[in-house]
Amino acid sequence: MVISEILFLISISLLITYSYFSLILVLMGLKDGKQEKQKSVCKNYPTISILIPIRNEPEELVKELAQNLRSLKYEKDKIEIIVVDDSKRDWERNKAIFCSMLNYKVKYLHREKNRGFKPGALNDALKLSNGELIVCMDVDSRLPRDALVLAANYLENDEISYIQYITRPRLHNFISYGYSIFIEFRNSVFQPALHRLGFPLIIGYGYVIKRSVLEEVGGWREEALAEDLELSARLASRGYRGLFISHDYVLENPPATCVALRKQQERWIYGAFQTFIHTVKNTNMFRNKLLWTLYILLTSMFLGLTSNLIISIIPITTFLFKESISRDIFINSTLLNNIAISLVGIRLLFSLLTYGKLKDIMKGFIFGGILYNSLSLKTTVLFIKALLGKDFAWVVTPKSCKRRDVRNNIDSVLVITSLLYCVG
Repeated sequence: MVISEILFLISISLLITYSYFSLILVLMGLKDGKQEKQKSVCKNYPTISILIPIRNEPEELVKELAQNLRSLKYEKDKIEIIVVDDSKRDWERNKAIFCSMLNYKVKYLHREKNRGFKPGALNDALKLSNGELIVCMDVDSRLPRDALVLAANYLENDEISYIQYITRPRLHNFISYGYSIFIEFRNSVFQPALHRLGFPLIIGYGYVIKRSVLEEVGGWREEALAEDLELSARLASRGYRGLFISHDYVLENPPATCVALRKQQERWIYGAFQTFIHTVKNTNMFRNKLLWTLYILLTSMFLGLTSNLIISIIPITTFLFKESISRDIFINSTLLNNIAISLVGIRLLFSLLTYGKLKDIMKGFIFGGILYNSLSLKTTVLFIKALLGKDFAWVVTPKSCKRRDVRNNIDSVLVITSLLYCVG
């Protein structure tokens, strides 16, 4: 077998593995027709602490969040808001907004040093809180009005330790549709299957967890860049079961710019690799080896992007060694991979059509595909950095995007996307 064929088979094997793994997850999710288990009704509603980490956020997002919190349906005297603000500026303004707009008890902590970044802020907020249930939100996330009542009812069940609401981005420009592809992949592929197993992923916001469980597992790991994924793995490893709530959704803002989206994806990739390496090293972490294997595959999903890098080397090897790839090998393997990708893509398309327009969704698929392929080289670099334990700078993803700037934003996206493809 020639060198070029070996490289091709390595790359296509990676792609086929992850494509069919995704397809299996889709089929698992489809098989479970009724996602949410029957909820009980609380006789005495528990106290709730809502934790909100903030760092240099625009005023309009802070005000929108306060308005959303004020509209929540729950006993007011059983809610407390814990804000940990790492802002270098305007933190007093933020504090005034929360304290003036909310009729709940508000605790406000301003940190001069952002130790542990978001997970560190959440741990500090947890120390200040008293609630029996802990709700985690980002400044751009918006809870449905009945979210707390529903959460309390679901968590009345002793077998359920946490719930994760489905999330949905606001769709108003090219970037938001591209971002929605990534979010819907998680919502339509990962979460329904993991829900069926009893261990849906925690995704950083829009989740509610029992305080006793969170304290038992030690809170958030401050060294983890993807603190939500790492917490999900720890909860699963100790058998704490959760629910994925899909009948009502938490609204979120997409990244404001193409560059911000790319930086966010790089952080997600590095954080996934961190968790992957930690999970591989700690084989005894999971009592259930099947679940351990599942998390190995989930957290290594981004490794499939490295196949693009391997494929890019093939033209060089064919030229240097005067080789050619067998037509049968090429056709059969790519066909096998494309079947799985197409079926997963159809699942995503049908999910997206429930709240988006076909024309914009197709643009999102194109943009998302170009963006992810452009990350192939970076993915390899990030994996090596994660193996070596190198630090990765935590950067807050800007989420504010004014509607009047949408047309200009689309034009800039088209230009920047082309550049990203070349850089990748």
